[in-house]
Amino acid sequence: LVWPTRPAPSVLELAVDAAPQLAASWVACVVRVGPARHIADLAAECLWRAPLAIPDTAQVWSNLVSASTSSESGISSAAVRSAGDAAECAVECTSPWLQSLVCPLTHERLRMPVRGRHCPHLRCFELEAFLVASSRAVFRRRWRCPVCDRPLPPSELLVCEFTKAILRAEPADVNEVRLEGRWRLPTPQAPSASGDCPARARHRQAQHPEQPEQRAHREEGPRARQPPQQQQQRQQREK
Repeated sequence: LVWPTRPAPSVLELAVDAAPQLAASWVACVVRVGPARHIADLAAECLWRAPLAIPDTAQVWSNLVSASTSSESGISSAAVRSAGDAAECAVECTSPWLQSLVCPLTHERLRMPVRGRHCPHLRCFELEAFLVASSRAVFRRRWRCPVCDRPLPPSELLVCEFTKAILRAEPADVNEVRLEGRWRLPTPQAPSASGDCPARARHRQAQHPEQPEQRAHREEGPRARQPPQQQQQRQQREK
């Protein structure tokens, strides 16, 4: 049943001829949908969002390599999860060493490569092809990633900067590249001893600059741990 939206509350009445069954054995489901969105509008919103930066792609690639290495070394998924690597176990990988430049939907070379914000793979697909195919699919199959089959609403679509760079640099007849040499992704920066990544530590330092007395105390720390003879030599040089 479809009825127009009105300022006044809408009333939905259902009459069920359930004989000889009881009416309580029936289930009624109501789906409330928003106004129809055009493909061009959805594509424009995706292009407006901040893309997937190369460090983000490098982190996914690192998870792929770790999952592949764990599989080859015979480590069971239960043992890996017990070690705290559940995120890496969730990564789906066919070959972490190759990056395809062909859309799995159109089987043509990519022009605007996108993938899901939380998709555990590097392979991309064509933006417009995904929007058109998903909008025309049956209700239960709409908005699912064509690579990993996970739910993927249009709001989670992001352009992959790494794949775009490959497409710009490689000839038109190249359909895949190996993730080594020129296209080797950087190793993600490990967190520091304090639990912060280097970028976060730099941001914290910029927000809370070190005071002169704090800097003097920090620099004096290693000196205080020097042997007495070295301390005397240092004091003589300073005089």
